[in-house]
Amino acid sequence: MGTKILKIDPEEPEPEKIEEAARVVRSGGLLAFPTDTVYGLGADVFNEKAVERVFKAKERSKDKPLSILVADFAEMESLVEDITPQALMLASYFWPGALTLVFKAGRKVPSLLTSDAHKVGIRIPDNKVALALIRATGTSVTGSSANLSGDIEPLEAGEVRRELGEKIELIIDGGRAKLGRPSTVVDISNDQPRVLRRGIISWRRVKEVLESEIE
Repeated sequence: MGTKILKIDPEEPEPEKIEEAARVVRSGGLLAFPTDTVYGLGADVFNEKAVERVFKAKERSKDKPLSILVADFAEMESLVEDITPQALMLASYFWPGALTLVFKAGRKVPSLLTSDAHKVGIRIPDNKVALALIRATGTSVTGSSANLSGDIEPLEAGEVRRELGEKIELIIDGGRAKLGRPSTVVDISNDQPRVLRRGIISWRRVKEVLESEIE
């Protein structure tokens, strides 16, 4: 069987199609799906074999951690430790949105995702299809981009198909990713937040939010 492409309405995701996609994740499969930034490659973060497949499909080194997408704050809180006031401030301001926050990983986060660094990146995407999918799976999903490591991040379903070929079970076609750039990644695991990847949200904007709250 080839990779299936499932077209879903980006504004009103059809529940039966979302459930079909969620079954792929629950069964240990891989799928690509739209987020607000780029297309992501999703697997159940607690299924070691599925996560191994993410690394293999992307040809990604296991010393590079995988981020996690969640649907709400409660899910985030179950995955991390030491949520600082600064972390809560940034999450409250930018989520759902294009900011990935790196926390100290909680005990339930598999070390395979953290590359033994004991830190994990978390984000709530601002995309109806992505959020519906995460909720329907009943778990958390990997949030790495659906491309080979080092290549340009895909913005449309067709780009994922050309990049990953038959390596995954399903591609959700939910239209073009509206922002078209990866998320900004900020390490918030200690008292001195620092940017790890400059994305669509500027580091200057992040600092402005932190400083405004301090004042």
